Amino acid sequence: MAMMTESQRDRYAVQVERSLPMRLEIWRTEAGELIEGLYEPTADFGDDPHSANVPCYAYSRMGVGTGEGERAERTFVMSDWNVFVPLGTDVTEKDQLRNITLYGDVIVAGPLNIVFIANSATHRRIAA
Repeated sequence: MAMMTESQRDRYAVQVERSLPMRLEIWRTEAGELIEGLYEPTADFGDDPHSANVPCYAYSRMGVGTGEGERAERTFVMSDWNVFVPLGTDVTEKDQLRNITLYGDVIVAGPLNIVFIANSATHRRIAA
């Protein structure tokens, strides 16, 4: 398979961005300590988003499990989020995602802590 030229990649990136019907806010902090890959709840994310109205597509995978040992009788629901944003979006693992909207309606208020970010040729995938 041939590599895309820069102009082909740019045109494809525009198509990808147009196909992202949702929008989100990226909130950034400079303070706080990492605790097992996530920021402590007391980290200050300020009063305003770092980036707003960022095109995205988000979906969640949910699962149901049961505890082990002393908690074997308990059932819990877990959910993880995958979010696609255009390549070049300024987002880091220190950030939080908030206010994911679809046609103006908030579908996920958040905050969602970012676990990792992976880049492809046309977009960034965020796991939260």
